[in-house]
Amino acid sequence: MVPVLDMANHGSTDHYNARFEVDDDGNVALLVRDGRQIGEDEEVLISYGPGGATEMIFSYGFLEQGATSARELFLSLEAPDDDPLRTAKVRVAREAPGVRIFVDPNGEVSWESAFVWWMCINEEDGLDFKVLQTNEGSRELQALWKGSELDPRVLKSTLMDDPQKDIFMLRAVVMIQQRVEEQGEALSISGEKLLEQGSAMAEKRRGTYDSINRLRELELDLLTASFGSLEMQVSLVTTFFRRCIESTNPETNAHTTETGASHIKDGNRVPCRKHAPP
Repeated sequence: MVPVLDMANHGSTDHYNARFEVDDDGNVALLVRDGRQIGEDEEVLISYGPGGATEMIFSYGFLEQGATSARELFLSLEAPDDDPLRTAKVRVAREAPGVRIFVDPNGEVSWESAFVWWMCINEEDGLDFKVLQTNEGSRELQALWKGSELDPRVLKSTLMDDPQKDIFMLRAVVMIQQRVEEQGEALSISGEKLLEQGSAMAEKRRGTYDSINRLRELELDLLTASFGSLEMQVSLVTTFFRRCIESTNPETNAHTTETGASHIKDGNRVPCRKHAPP
């Protein structure tokens, strides 16, 4: 807690008019935001951070008035139960097992996940593990990619340099799209339950009810936009695959290629919704 500064309320990206800085000695200075002026009777507002709507509610106990976007959302990801390398992947990855869906500075919905790349490769692709004995006598797990030691921190760049990079990208995107779809369905179901219980809750705790309902709507909007963006990415990659097949065998009228995450038949994607990519 910082005296005086901790009295300032939060303002959204477009509304906060002040900011604070900490110098090398630990002193905090409250400054007027660049390009803004604060009137004599105007409230001083700072930004509590660029986090999403969920963080605002769970960290600070409120949702911004007039918020039009959830801004970001973290969804969990789990390796399939039938993945023989599941345990090894989780131990070596050392990454949060999930994907961050967010709105970038240009207003576009994007995603980032270090963990998903472990989920979309397996032994047949070139992934393997071995147990090493250290000088101290302990054991550690070493990841291998096509026979060479793999630094987990550069897995994505390694896959993007691989000749099969488009297949890996398609697997990752479809897997995330499936997760987004699952979360969207869960929010829709929770919305129905909220409506059923809404009257009783609204009478007792109107503010809480309104915040929960608004957060659900914002997250559902973000998931819907994310699904559309991911669908476009899938379409681009599958179109590329179709053209490659056509150039290889131009006389074939119906073309099919399987990526382990989806099928392409006559240029149309048929998603395998119930099965994670191998």
